[in-house]
Amino acid sequence: MHHNTTPKGHGACPCLLLIMPMLLSACRPLRTSQDYDEVTDRRLLQIQEKCSRLFVRLEKQAGSPEGSAVKYVDFYEDVRTDIDVLRMRSRAMEKSEIARQQLDILRRELDQLDSLHRIGFHDFDEVRPLRDGVEGTLVSMQKYQFILKNRIK
Repeated sequence: MHHNTTPKGHGACPCLLLIMPMLLSACRPLRTSQDYDEVTDRRLLQIQEKCSRLFVRLEKQAGSPEGSAVKYVDFYEDVRTDIDVLRMRSRAMEKSEIARQQLDILRRELDQLDSLHRIGFHDFDEVRPLRDGVEGTLVSMQKYQFILKNRIK
């Protein structure tokens, strides 16, 4: 006669050991967006400041030689570089599609602003809708950062 030396109920242990990690991971909250990133938040604030400074200057200078696009080449290069750095950073993060989409929108708005600036603004009324678009995108990006930041509290 053959005696089983394994105590009753231990036959399920190997199976339970395989399933346990899956069960535990299922209990974690589902993340649908990236984690908050302080560096990104700070860089966005810097972009906001640069854009605000541009619009304040253009409000005074639109229609004058000081307001020509030639005087703002460095601004456009600087902000495009900032956006490209943030895009690369977001590509390294998981679940960062929303941030990348926002950065793409901002980049297109700045490219459009630059193109129209090269044609020339006669007065600030021509700039105002472009400012509203850029500022609206920056505000929505900042709101997204606030949501991510509050999620960790």
